[in-house]
Amino acid sequence: MLDALPGFVQRLYLVGSAALDDYREGASDIDFVAVLPAAPTADEVAALAAVHHALRKSRPLLDGVYLAAADLAAPPSAAPPGPGVHAHRFSPATAVGRDPVTWHTLAHHGVAVRGPAASALDIHTDGDGLRAWTRANIASYWRPWLRRHGLALLSDWGVAWGVLGLARMHYTLSTGGIASKSAAGGWALEAFPEHAPVLREALRLRAGDGPPLRVRADGATPLFQVRADGAAPPFQVRADGAAPPFQVRADGAAPPFQVRAGRAAPPFQVRAGRAAPLFRSRRARRTAAAAFMHTVIAGAA
Repeated sequence: MLDALPGFVQRLYLVGSAALDDYREGASDIDFVAVLPAAPTADEVAALAAVHHALRKSRPLLDGVYLAAADLAAPPSAAPPGPGVHAHRFSPATAVGRDPVTWHTLAHHGVAVRGPAASALDIHTDGDGLRAWTRANIASYWRPWLRRHGLALLSDWGVAWGVLGLARMHYTLSTGGIASKSAAGGWALEAFPEHAPVLREALRLRAGDGPPLRVRADGATPLFQVRADGAAPPFQVRADGAAPPFQVRADGAAPPFQVRAGRAAPPFQVRAGRAAPLFRSRRARRTAAAAFMHTVIAGAA
């Protein structure tokens, strides 16, 4: 990208997960801010569009904005629409990414790829403006998203996106800072202990840790998951569904937890060293995720 248009990008910085130490290979995009010496001409915008068209099948996806240096010194609201790319989709004139989150992330966390350290740039930051933008984003994006796309919370992606996305919003409103999804999720565990199970589940999904939540065709989660090698779980359930008081593996080792007679068996088994899903069904998980999101949205109103 830099070599295709010599002299066009004066300075280049990473923001987003790559700058916030939360990049996930195969899942995260590359977020960037490219600083130009001046507003681009029509020919330069056309050449930039050709560059991103050539990159459209490459991975990871690119999300970024092209800004004149003077734009960063002023409030984001004063920046005119300009070139930007989202998930490899290029726009010659967009307002997306020209917001206080980009300005603050660049000022406090930006990683220089070309040019001086981000701390050496003249970047306008305003804590009150950041909080106001965050409240507006919750009202204009997150509240409608939950209302219109709540079924997305049945998916692993939807839970991680919705729960951790709003955890980031609440972190910014409470602290005035910018945090990654994972860091905000960890912070929210302390702020919302009543929602700890769904926050832990979202963090587990973000980290790619543990087996996915498996659901039967009827929507119920199986009580036990068997390892890929076919090994049996450390205890069994009788045909009538009752759990035996205790089972011991053939090698004599005790199972990781015990079940008393008359008590339901734990809903899943986990291989050593892997985190367990925390919900018996996707519907239960969706309900918990929506409850957390409603709590944050209501608190921001």
